[in-house]
Amino acid sequence: MIDLSFLILPCILIIWEIFYIFKEKKTSTILKHIYEHHT
Repeated sequence: MIDLSFLILPCILIIWEIFYIFKEKKTSTILKHIYEHHT
């Protein structure tokens, strides 16, 4: 059985980031940090 916690957490983060971007019209520090870390 797959542990859903590994899927739920990223989904919550993605949804939160999308909500934050539309609300603040900018990228939050979390998304920016992840983006800069992987590039």
